[in-house]
Amino acid sequence: MLPPLRPVKCRCHSILAAFHGGYLMSHHIRFSIVALILAAASVGIGSTCHADFMWNFQLEACVLNATDIVVVEQQEEGVVVLETWLGELPKGKILGITDLPTTPFVYTPQTANLTQEERDAKSVLITGQRIVLFLDHAVLAGPGSSRPEWRGANRHQMKISAIWVESKSLHAFTQQFTSWSDLLANPLNYDEKQLRKLVDNMLALRWKMTVTANIQDPAKRATALKKIADSDCSTLQATAIKALGVCGEPALPILRDLISQRGFRGELALDAIVPAAEGKACEELVTLLESEQKFWKENASKLKEADWLVKCEPDEYRFLLYYRYKMTQSILQKLKVHPSQPARDAALSLRKFWQTLPMPSANQKCQMVEVCNQVISPEKSKSTSSSANLHWPTQASSAPSNYPRSLYIGARKNVR
Repeated sequence: MLPPLRPVKCRCHSILAAFHGGYLMSHHIRFSIVALILAAASVGIGSTCHADFMWNFQLEACVLNATDIVVVEQQEEGVVVLETWLGELPKGKILGITDLPTTPFVYTPQTANLTQEERDAKSVLITGQRIVLFLDHAVLAGPGSSRPEWRGANRHQMKISAIWVESKSLHAFTQQFTSWSDLLANPLNYDEKQLRKLVDNMLALRWKMTVTANIQDPAKRATALKKIADSDCSTLQATAIKALGVCGEPALPILRDLISQRGFRGELALDAIVPAAEGKACEELVTLLESEQKFWKENASKLKEADWLVKCEPDEYRFLLYYRYKMTQSILQKLKVHPSQPARDAALSLRKFWQTLPMPSANQKCQMVEVCNQVISPEKSKSTSSSANLHWPTQASSAPSNYPRSLYIGARKNVR
């Protein structure tokens, strides 16, 4: 049995961690309760941005936000509890939930490459006899409150906080990105037994994050946070990495290791290393910039006159260039607010080297040079935003299956 989780009110609406009831005194920080927050982690990491974008079912957002998780049946008198996975709702209790889709209804796949006959053959009748609901209980809502007693744990929407369990498949409302259709009760790639295991593991990790945040010794807390940062839960990865930023010097080796890895964890670790290093932030950033210059020098011979951010092969190598290009500029942007002679010297060295690289356009070369100039002579450089300096190719192809989706989506968003 897991310890009671009801006091931990998780709110997953931004990739950051808020530590409520704590205080910060020099190198010592004390936590009394953790609020876990996700927005882009449950949206940006798992889906793309589009003008017709709709919020989708996201298991992490559902589990980390839930005060109660129950299996229910939709009956005429209401939603009746069959099982309780989290919380204390008794079997047979009728919940006043009215914003679930009325059952039964038929799911028919809308994949473009299927004929109508094939679609009909793959249709599934959604009965509503077994639904897993991820709920947010309005503990403080009184009789006169306008807030309903129960809301969906995922963005307070019940429709995207539920899984319909049928005999051979599980279904949740998601948008088919191939056609940008309306939300459909699309099948999930796991069964109920696997779902229960995923939920239990995530709840255990959620509790572990709460316990870890209350460790007062920064070194021990950093070690425990590293284990969460290495977990499979991207939301808690982001939460743990941000929390490493307040652990001070003991967290630096962990953050350096994360920065050396590709993907969104490295980007988050770069943000966290500045507060962790405190007075030595400039020294850390200069070391990182020198490491980036070393990477580009080692790869300079492989870069051709062609647009190497678009046409380099294989795909995995091209996306490595994406990531390192972005990280190089991000480090320079941070050095702008930590001016020093070592920072200026490192930026000057990178600028001199960068001007020797083959570039597809003068604009691409000038972008990196301009950021270097902002570090070298900030008073002479024009003020530009970080996003304005980042260059991404205009012909981005599909990302490899093992490539961090968040980084690829970031590239696509900067193209638009």
